[in-house]
Amino acid sequence: MKIVIEHLTVIAWKLGSKNSRNERAIATLSRAGHSPVFDCLRRPGTRPLTLLVLLLLPASLLGSPEIKKSDVVSMYQADRATYEAYGIDVLAWGGTPTAKSLAAATGIRYFGSVGMVTEFARYYQRFPNSYEDGLCRDVEGNPIKVPWLTDHQHEGIPFWWCCTNQPQFRTFIRERVIETIKAGADGQHIDDHLGTAGSVSHGGCFCERCLTGFRGFLNTLPEASLERAGIRDPESFDYRQIILDWRSRQPAGQVEARRQPFYDIWMAYHLRAAAGFMMELRRLAAETAGRPVPLSANNCILYHPHTCDFQALDFFSAEIDQEAHRQVLSELPIFAYRLAEGLGRPLAATASGGDWALIKETSFHQLVQRWIALAYASGQSLMTPHRQWCYTKEKGTHWYDGPEEQFAPLYRFVKSHANLFDDFETFADATLVFSQTAYRNGDALKQAGRDLTAAGFSYNLAVAGDETLSHPLDPQQLRQSNRILVLDPATLQPKDRDRLQERCADPQVTCYPSASDLVSSVRPAVDTGTSTDYILLPRKSGDQVVVHLVDRDPRQANRESDLFVDAGAFGWKQIGTATLFQPGQPEITLPVQSNAVRVPSIPIWGILTLSESREGVVGNLQSGPSERARDLGVPFEGVPGPLNAITDVEGVEVGHSTIISGAGALETGKGPIRTGVTTVLPRGKSSTSLVFAGWFSLNGNGEMTGTSWVEESGLLEGPVMITNTHSVGVVRDAVIRWRVQQGGPDSEGYWWSLPVVAETWDGYLNDINGFHVHPEHVFEAIENANSGPVEEGNVGGGTGMVCHEFKGGIGTSSRVVSSGSDRYTVGVLVQANYGLRDQLRIAGVPVGLELREARVYSEEQGSIIIVIATDAPLLSHQLKRLARRATLGLARVGSTSGNGSGDIFIAFSTANPSVAENREKTAVEMLSNDSLSPIFDAVVQATEESIVNALVAAETMVGRDDHRVIELPHDQLRTVLKKYGRLNETTR
Repeated sequence: MKIVIEHLTVIAWKLGSKNSRNERAIATLSRAGHSPVFDCLRRPGTRPLTLLVLLLLPASLLGSPEIKKSDVVSMYQADRATYEAYGIDVLAWGGTPTAKSLAAATGIRYFGSVGMVTEFARYYQRFPNSYEDGLCRDVEGNPIKVPWLTDHQHEGIPFWWCCTNQPQFRTFIRERVIETIKAGADGQHIDDHLGTAGSVSHGGCFCERCLTGFRGFLNTLPEASLERAGIRDPESFDYRQIILDWRSRQPAGQVEARRQPFYDIWMAYHLRAAAGFMMELRRLAAETAGRPVPLSANNCILYHPHTCDFQALDFFSAEIDQEAHRQVLSELPIFAYRLAEGLGRPLAATASGGDWALIKETSFHQLVQRWIALAYASGQSLMTPHRQWCYTKEKGTHWYDGPEEQFAPLYRFVKSHANLFDDFETFADATLVFSQTAYRNGDALKQAGRDLTAAGFSYNLAVAGDETLSHPLDPQQLRQSNRILVLDPATLQPKDRDRLQERCADPQVTCYPSASDLVSSVRPAVDTGTSTDYILLPRKSGDQVVVHLVDRDPRQANRESDLFVDAGAFGWKQIGTATLFQPGQPEITLPVQSNAVRVPSIPIWGILTLSESREGVVGNLQSGPSERARDLGVPFEGVPGPLNAITDVEGVEVGHSTIISGAGALETGKGPIRTGVTTVLPRGKSSTSLVFAGWFSLNGNGEMTGTSWVEESGLLEGPVMITNTHSVGVVRDAVIRWRVQQGGPDSEGYWWSLPVVAETWDGYLNDINGFHVHPEHVFEAIENANSGPVEEGNVGGGTGMVCHEFKGGIGTSSRVVSSGSDRYTVGVLVQANYGLRDQLRIAGVPVGLELREARVYSEEQGSIIIVIATDAPLLSHQLKRLARRATLGLARVGSTSGNGSGDIFIAFSTANPSVAENREKTAVEMLSNDSLSPIFDAVVQATEESIVNALVAAETMVGRDDHRVIELPHDQLRTVLKKYGRLNETTR
């Protein structure tokens, strides 16, 4: 869709000049029938922005449910017994649904399928007297056959390639989509989705419709592009005659289409037409169903044209070369899986017709087992081997029905261990950056992918577009690794080149010109040394790490081997435990020594789950403490939300980036490092909408940037970031960069940002003057942000913090309150780094006076940052009142806010979503002041509990110069509370 939008937007802007040539271009394209939206361009007064809105409206249908990574997908219809044996969730190429096929597929997401080149018989039956009007033509005007259907015919007529730019055939395809949806399909699959564009490399399509459309397309190109191509007058451009003349000059046998003049422009025209038609079919399916309808297509994405229409699709359902002739597991499919991931679409794969034909001929079912494992290990899936299409020139079309007993157990294994698949993403040792132009120019990219996999490297792809693919380089993809491999950077568009150069300028990032340079310079995060028995595919989900080991060669048994793990690559000091899961086998715990895991012989596929050692430095990737203050029996007032966290306020997201490394004596610039970044995003990372806010400083020996504008405007834009004292500047600059990447300028065209960044001092444990927080840590914290449970204690900005001379850090809590008939949530998050031991009060008990061991400071120092969120409709002056109330919650835990303390608080409301709209007048809601007392109570209660949660979650840490800060001992805390009659013993 984006291709069409950008293409048409250029035309729309040109129309403002009333240039007669542009008007002719629109008329030509409209007559050619490529898109009805061209009519919009011809209406008087149509503005480009209006056009964009009109074009984008159908795209709101995008976002239908994707297939999950643990879903089992079947290619063709089967009986109920087969569906149940495999545990099938999705039927991908279901044909036209019938009552019988729908009944058999009860509970399965049913995608009806329509073929653009395989349904010639149906097309002929629909238009028996005029079918020739819809055929693709070669340069001499003859119809062309579909090469892989040469053995097919209908009533003695070959399966001709039909033209998806011809009105008659477009009518047929539209009718088939309507028929499929009305028959009860849940989704729509398009086979041979390129339509006419697929014929171009075979010498088509030179029908009059396409030639006329091509001239219209040329009229839309910039003058400079036409001049570079040597095209002076598009109106008189006779492409057929040009190619006929060219062919007459070529030696025999050297007239293949890819060598013909203007081929790239010719292909770009057809690919854009194909993408536009696919988006039209998406809209048609949705209009027919009266709901969004997910769309898939047979995208053979190992071949560059097949990515052209990905914006119209919810997932790829495609034939991927598995190279069965090699008889071992190929590295090539991984490139396809990574490309799908880079384009943001799941891929339900199958093998090529030649692959399946070889498997059928040799009964080499063991290789197919590894295809299945490789697909799921890559975060994608392989469609069940039931009724797979085989093709050879000798036998034509035939079919493979794999033995169910060989394959169904693998799919059942996936479904029974969905927790090891669904939320995991590729861990990348390196990022391979390329443009679609570089992809089109040769096989170097696929070879680079092969080389990386063969060397044991896991990689992701950062895809940049060109004139056939609208896909700007994604900065988030560039940040998945600090190793960047760039092939053919000269083919990048200028903006993409700038993004890449900015990333490569980071001193933490190394850019490599070739895969061999990368492989020779570093080791992958997981490695089996000299063993080549497995393809290793590490994946991450938050703090969880799994490593898939897929056997390469089914012809010989692999051996017991050691898997070496770079724990630091996952943010850990050392590996603690490793558990192995295999199909049909019980899980087993494997021995770990010095970050090496002894792995037994694995027949097909194993999944190794890794966890961090809890010895030594701890707390950097915990998924949340096993116990919180309430679990220990600490009594608190008020009713918490479901998570008892700031994220109970709808829309709020929290993320951390934790940096822990080194031990021993301080060496400034090298460590030890105990620091990080925490972010609170009021409306989540996908929104840049402003919120009402207010702030308050109890004692100002600290920093919170951006508060002058919060005070002046009453608004907060972007996230609240928290880090250490000497990293405020780099965090502020990185947030501005993130904001620029997230959205455009303001309504007046200015780029500006005044982010809120707060700090507390972690210099007792951390090499604070080593400046170890970098922009990528800020981006990581934002990218990791989510609306679920919040990690507490030694995480993010709280990693190196000390509170009441115990280990402190991040803590959070929430309260649900009522105001009349309405219910509101108040959430608090703190970064606690203040106070002396003697001051500590928990539930009113002088805990600090009772627990006197391992004191740290002799005089008061440190600070606390408190962030308050609510969904109550409050204005900025009321939110300032909330921020002041955090003082009372802080006092309950014993703080007196000494001279050296930086105690700064900010509060915001997620209500009033239209607050920042560019209007002359904006209506807002607010609670009356008389309604605020319950909310004030909630702030005080949640602040108190957040601080205690930080103390309870934090764990003993040893930092610079072997400074040791102990955790608040849980059992002793319970003993003290019980002594004073304040222990809530019903919690245990």
